[in-house]
Amino acid sequence: LRAPDAKYDGDHTLVCVQQARCHEALLYLYEKRKMFDMMMQHYMDTGNNRAVINTCRKVGNRNPNLWVKVLTHFASMESPECDPYIIQILQSISVSKILPPLLVVNILSKNTELPISIIQDYISDQLTQSIQIVSNVSKEIVRLKNDTKEIRSNISAQKTQGKVFQNNKCNLTEQSLEFPTVHFMSGYSYSVD
Repeated sequence: LRAPDAKYDGDHTLVCVQQARCHEALLYLYEKRKMFDMMMQHYMDTGNNRAVINTCRKVGNRNPNLWVKVLTHFASMESPECDPYIIQILQSISVSKILPPLLVVNILSKNTELPISIIQDYISDQLTQSIQIVSNVSKEIVRLKNDTKEIRSNISAQKTQGKVFQNNKCNLTEQSLEFPTVHFMSGYSYSVD
């Protein structure tokens, strides 16, 4: 299958490999055909939890549904067994901000045996990030209000007051202005040659 000059029908080969239960070839074909959902399901069915998390870290940024599938898988397991895997998933999700926190909490809430301490750090991080975002947005709102106020003041001044042009140098060539000249309301003046 890995030979560059190998010629085979991908669909037929995939079916044959599935029937023969040749795991290595099956995983190779899944990866080659970018069937990451099927690859994850195979790892879940065989109980290879490390491979589930590693594969999801590798390709999960392109497909957030993989994270949902993996988190749901581990949330359905018994609590002491799944705890370290859920912690790893929450760390990866928190860093990459792939899933909304409400969805994560909703998925994990289905496992009533799961201790709250597992999700506590994740929720704390999400709240800290949200507070920082709100603070940044508030600062941006104040800055935009001040800019808008200044622009309105400039517009009002241009509508109601005359503009005196006192430039004696061309803004382009830095030489003395010679007639004919062009003056702009922005305050720039240019010699027309």
